[in-house]
Amino acid sequence: MISDSEEDSLKLTRLVTTCYEALNTYGKTPEQLEAVIAVMQMDLEDYTYSVVRQAFKIYRRTKSAMPTPADIINIIDPPVPKKKFCKVAFLDIKRQQREGAFVTAAEKQYIADFMDAAVNGEPDERAELQAIADDGARQDKKYWVEN
Repeated sequence: MISDSEEDSLKLTRLVTTCYEALNTYGKTPEQLEAVIAVMQMDLEDYTYSVVRQAFKIYRRTKSAMPTPADIINIIDPPVPKKKFCKVAFLDIKRQQREGAFVTAAEKQYIADFMDAAVNGEPDERAELQAIADDGARQDKKYWVEN
């Protein structure tokens, strides 16, 4: 961990300084370098220097601007991609269940994941998925009398 080693902390300072001087900083002044170093030290302290250095290297292969700590952290620990849900697929599986057709374990899991996202997801996503789930629930109810 960078926070455990004075030597690694110094190496990170040198790495950030070199990148600050060599890469695009888009209007940042040399006086701001100290703050940039402090933020990098704070946010990257839980990683080893070798991992951070490798992430900087990967970043510089495709970017010409100074990375933020978030850029480096996203390389080290990429975010889990959000699962995209399809209204048509959800309603089709619900229709199959309603009609008593065979539904695979994967389809049942899709319904469970969909409902979980509708309840626990991001606020804007939650509202959209909940509306779809409510629509599916309405379709499950019979509002007419069959003779």
